[in-house]
Amino acid sequence: MRLTKKQRLLWTILVAIASVGLLLTSLLPLFYGL
Repeated sequence: MRLTKKQRLLWTILVAIASVGLLLTSLLPLFYGL
């Protein structure tokens, strides 16, 4: 299964959004704890 450039870009964006979301959910308790 070969990914086209557009598909690879889409996957990169999805992974970036997912990692940012995980980062935010892990940081939120810290902000509420302050």
